[in-house]
Amino acid sequence: MKRLLILTTALLILFALSFAAIYGGVALLDEYGIELGERAFDYDYVLKNGTIIDGTGGEIYQGDIALRKGKIRFIGIIEPPAHVQVIDATDLYILPGFVDLYSPADLDRAQGQDFEKLVQQGVTSVLAGFGELSSDHGISVLQRQGKNPWPVNRALVTGYKGLAEFLEPYDLFYDLDYGDALMEEHDFLYNSYQLAQNHGLVNYELQREVQKAMAAGAMGLYIDFDQAPGRKLTYDDVRILATILKEQDKVLILSMPLDPQDPVALLQRLIRLQEETEVTILLTPWDYLATAEESLVAVLTEILQEAQESQFIRMVFYPSATQGEGLRQPLQRAFARYPASMIEIVAVDGQNESNLIGKTLAEVAMERSSDVATTAQTLMARGSVQVVVRFFQPERYDRFIMSPYTFLTTHWDLSGRTDENPIFDYLHRQVGQGLVSWEEAAKKLSLEPASFLGLTDRGTIEVDQWADLTVIDPRLLSSYRNLPHQVQRDDILDMTDSTEATNLPSEDANQYPLRYLFVNGVLLYSEGQQVEQYPGRFLQRNR
Repeated sequence: MKRLLILTTALLILFALSFAAIYGGVALLDEYGIELGERAFDYDYVLKNGTIIDGTGGEIYQGDIALRKGKIRFIGIIEPPAHVQVIDATDLYILPGFVDLYSPADLDRAQGQDFEKLVQQGVTSVLAGFGELSSDHGISVLQRQGKNPWPVNRALVTGYKGLAEFLEPYDLFYDLDYGDALMEEHDFLYNSYQLAQNHGLVNYELQREVQKAMAAGAMGLYIDFDQAPGRKLTYDDVRILATILKEQDKVLILSMPLDPQDPVALLQRLIRLQEETEVTILLTPWDYLATAEESLVAVLTEILQEAQESQFIRMVFYPSATQGEGLRQPLQRAFARYPASMIEIVAVDGQNESNLIGKTLAEVAMERSSDVATTAQTLMARGSVQVVVRFFQPERYDRFIMSPYTFLTTHWDLSGRTDENPIFDYLHRQVGQGLVSWEEAAKKLSLEPASFLGLTDRGTIEVDQWADLTVIDPRLLSSYRNLPHQVQRDDILDMTDSTEATNLPSEDANQYPLRYLFVNGVLLYSEGQQVEQYPGRFLQRNR
């Protein structure tokens, strides 16, 4: 009897463990969109009669796309049963979801409302964390990604403040003449009040922190050569960090200085760095290219093109004429470099009034009957002020934008400037005027940035790829900027406190180019409404 009881107990435990294993295994398969067997016509969505631009560069074709468990399961002609949700895509273009490689969104503090502009531009995946995360903070954010989902997919870079944490102590021992970025060495003036020796800025502790952040899932390391932490690093310092990144198959992301002492020599040192370490390098938008003399820009363009042909150096650019006229930056930084008539306010915070947006600093000073210096100081004292610089050189930006070696990006938060949509501006100007084909545009917006990050299962419309899809009405690209009613920030609902949708005004919804947006097979945006909150996943390199 005792033996029977033991046997029965053992069988029950074995059954429980088997059930748990099967349940856990099925849940894991669902997480990765893997199916054990084909279930005919049992789809979550079918997009019917769409014009498919698959992102591979192949020919455009008509067809249906069936989605199930987050992935594309069928492409062709299908008549699904009545229970399957069907979206009529007649006269609509279906493209792979757009990938933004330069989003300054803070992974830890962003809320649902902050993604409204990304979603309305057809973006389904972003690379984020620029200038926001220290190494330790970055690791903690990585560990919380499953608990803090986003509407769109996200990957993380770390650095910047993390570098400052380790580099600032050296200022106690030395007066540093930072010079230009990536210099062979810095001039160290020894401070006799401190007992220290220079063993190089990139010490073992910093190397260890970078390795920890990469091992935790960060896509790469961000260094800003226009800020003090980045300007402290020598060529050898960056080479050490680049070697660590190469060993872990990660990306080195660099912001180039606004006013380099020798931009040609700087680019040449950058190319040498890549050749020596074989690290993959991404350059963020470099606004120096908008202000430099044309003859110098021609030289820099030639150097960049030769470097980018290697496939291991790429540059990100803003695609719209408006964004192209000046990159978003703090008022303090712009005021130190540009005339007040060139500085346009695009975002304010604190006690500053929202009606400042769209005005130049000179115009604000004139309205207040004050000089520009006093006006600038007053605005900065009252809160944060973000500006762009009016360069009025869109033809120069078009030259870079049309290059096959550049990626396109858009700022994730346009702060109420609802007439701005850089991605659709690009499609209207470049594709609509026949300068770039739809096939080329899809590759530039989707496949190429996804491949650069090693996201081999995204960026194209193919069977078994993740179903990140951007569905637009090409007929509306030329008219959406003239909508009589624009979304105001007060109309945007905080989705952290409400499950209601984020909407465009109903009278404008049918005139907006974006019709539908799918993220991991979930319908996130439908005809003017954001209908699902958080289908985004945390991304890591998978090649």
